[in-house]
Amino acid sequence: MKLIASAVLALCTAAPAYAANTFACQNVKDYGALGNNATDDTAAVKSAFTAAAAGTIVENGTTISKGGCVYFPAGVYVVSSTITVPDRISVYGDGEGGVLGPSDDSPGASVVRGTMNAPILNFANNRFTLRDLGIVGPNNPAYTSSVCVNVGPKSAFNFDILHVFVSACYDGMLIDGAFNGNLHGVTAQRNHHNGIRALSAQGSWNSINVTANGGDGVYIGLGSINKTASPWITNLQTWDNGGYGVNAQEGGLSLTQFFINNDYLGGIYVGPSALSVQLASGQVQYSGLTSSHGTNASAAGIKFADGYSSHAQISGLQFFDDQGNNIDIASAHAHVSIASSTFLGAGRGGIIGNQYAIKSVGEEMTVSGINTNQPVMFSGRFSTWGNSWISSNSSLPTFHVAGGTNHAFTGLNIYQNSTGKAFVSAPGTSYTIAATQVYGGSQSSGVALSSFNGSP
Repeated sequence: MKLIASAVLALCTAAPAYAANTFACQNVKDYGALGNNATDDTAAVKSAFTAAAAGTIVENGTTISKGGCVYFPAGVYVVSSTITVPDRISVYGDGEGGVLGPSDDSPGASVVRGTMNAPILNFANNRFTLRDLGIVGPNNPAYTSSVCVNVGPKSAFNFDILHVFVSACYDGMLIDGAFNGNLHGVTAQRNHHNGIRALSAQGSWNSINVTANGGDGVYIGLGSINKTASPWITNLQTWDNGGYGVNAQEGGLSLTQFFINNDYLGGIYVGPSALSVQLASGQVQYSGLTSSHGTNASAAGIKFADGYSSHAQISGLQFFDDQGNNIDIASAHAHVSIASSTFLGAGRGGIIGNQYAIKSVGEEMTVSGINTNQPVMFSGRFSTWGNSWISSNSSLPTFHVAGGTNHAFTGLNIYQNSTGKAFVSAPGTSYTIAATQVYGGSQSSGVALSSFNGSP
């Protein structure tokens, strides 16, 4: 048994708010676990958790609840059935290391390896911390119930998951109906389905890495409580996932300081039932170009599905060499604002119609302060464009007003450096235009448009 003092926990980055002065921490090796990556340690590990559940948490000399923690020293602990973690029990290791799979484990890491078609660690409780541990699964794609870390359903709240690595499960981490759940330093790699699956899961996520998973890096949707809660995510990196980097099917999406790249179906997908979206200070690149899943020539950097009817704010983003459009807004009911963003390469897959920096049929769009080297095409009821540079070397029109009767363009510089037209508007469209320069194509070079209605 090991005593965990709050003074020691304070030295760690995230002692939970409920952490007591002292509580007993059960060492799994004291209960017979070997951690040799061969012996089945299930019985010993479960005994440690049973003992922890009988302990007490003491705060300032007063016993406040039953609970404690379980400690996994460095080693690989094989388990053959689900470890269900009791209420107010935290789990600690000596570090998740660089675990890559069921046999490729870093020296000094603490790893729990599950061999079964079931969750490995199951937290159907509240007020816990899971930290400094690797959890790896059976590495069998047919084991669709294999989840490295399962939180919920419904009852989990006020928890921290810190410096944890999940790999070789069907879903690396499943959080269902959990609130005030904080993730920091979590890596989900080489799982057969989703890296992290968040269902009605609210909390703060920071420094998340989801790479080389068979499905989506992060999936956000409705869970067992059927509420549209969703996490706030900062410092997310995705790479080489077989689905989307981020798939937001329901609930909102708040994503800042992110790096989304090389995901097969596309970078970020916003489903028809999703709510408000905020994307800021990130990079989206090489969508559809992967090393593990091949190439998807139509993969967009950001895709708003047909039927999406809420509001989205996009600012401070950089796009580079997506196989399809950089931003594709397929819903006529979308309201999207795009500001201070750079678009450098779209349509690398070569499919006509998927070669735009922005392609939109959205009802309302506001664009300001963007810089593109690919064309744009839009329709919708109305839009406002201002203070932007839009250029193209494509045979497509650089600036294509495909529909709508209430557009306003101010302070634009539109360049066509190839055979396409610089500016095209479809019959029946109308707009106002001011302080705008249109160069190349069928527009004479250097002609300023202060007021124009029609196609140059």
